[in-house]
Amino acid sequence: MADPTLWPRYLHFVVASIAIAGLGQALLAHWRSSRTATTSEADVVQGLRWFSAATAVQIFIGFWFLMALPTDKMHLFLGNHVLATALLGIGLCTSLGALIAGLLQRVWMAAGTALTTVVVMVLMRDILRQAYLAPYFSLSDLKVVEQYSPMLLFLAAFAGGIGVIVYMLKLALAAGEEG
Repeated sequence: MADPTLWPRYLHFVVASIAIAGLGQALLAHWRSSRTATTSEADVVQGLRWFSAATAVQIFIGFWFLMALPTDKMHLFLGNHVLATALLGIGLCTSLGALIAGLLQRVWMAAGTALTTVVVMVLMRDILRQAYLAPYFSLSDLKVVEQYSPMLLFLAAFAGGIGVIVYMLKLALAAGEEG
């Protein structure tokens, strides 16, 4: 509980969940409104309001999280690591773009910029994880043993699963034609 990054990190993920849920509501309502006339535009607007409000809060929480990092880790994103610094700049720009798209009620633009932001944040989190683990672990320390049987088993199960799904869809379509 004494870790200074605990609360900003926790809130960063929780508030991001609220933003994505609002965006999901807006996307679903937008999709439904294009299919039927029963869904109101108010659902799209409400979802984008949740998305925009949570995204605005996220920007401040993100800066809090950055400032709560240990100095050496924080400086990775503030100029000591080119990729980390570039990702921070891109993440900030895409976050602002998502916020503006949400405020302007542009559903697909908000979805695109939010997706881009999530990808950038995943990459930033990986750089931070590597920095935290650097004194103890490096991927170059791992010995790679080539084993193909798990991959073949996965591919067989995957192909079987696809076959079952295709079979179920054929049954569902046949039942729909009968009724």
